[in-house]
Amino acid sequence: MSRKCEEEKNKFFKAYDCYDWEAHDSLAEVIHFIPESNFPIYDETPKNAVVFASTGMDGCHYCMVEDGYEINVYYVEPGWIDANRVFLIGHSISEVLSYGLAIANLLFSQIFDMEKEEFLNEINEAKREWKAELNSERFTNDLSALKREFPIIAYSASEVYDKLRSMNCL
Repeated sequence: MSRKCEEEKNKFFKAYDCYDWEAHDSLAEVIHFIPESNFPIYDETPKNAVVFASTGMDGCHYCMVEDGYEINVYYVEPGWIDANRVFLIGHSISEVLSYGLAIANLLFSQIFDMEKEEFLNEINEAKREWKAELNSERFTNDLSALKREFPIIAYSASEVYDKLRSMNCL
């Protein structure tokens, strides 16, 4: 296992140890980042990857691969028959969490499955549906704990859509 990936994963777990990530209004539930230490490796998971989180649904997970001097973070959707559902979503957990916060309760894959206008409409709807959770004391405390470990940059959903589609040559 790469030292850089191991350090990133440890920071991620340290941040998640600070709160009850299984609660409905926790940051983990709202943005679909559930810590995983013994997650199964799927055929689609990149070689030498370090899995650090899942969405809690259908085997979808987040993993890191060290590529020379940088880390590539991927979102993996296993089990698709005719598609390679492995998406590059950033170069650090901090970057990926920043993107995840910008897209609220939607999954990264929706960026690759929707046109921009439809995606932004879904974001607005998700933020309305999850307003109570996004404004809850638990979510605010969880976010503060996360920010102690990772610098979080505020992106708009539109920026995230453009960055990730560009990163994946779409």
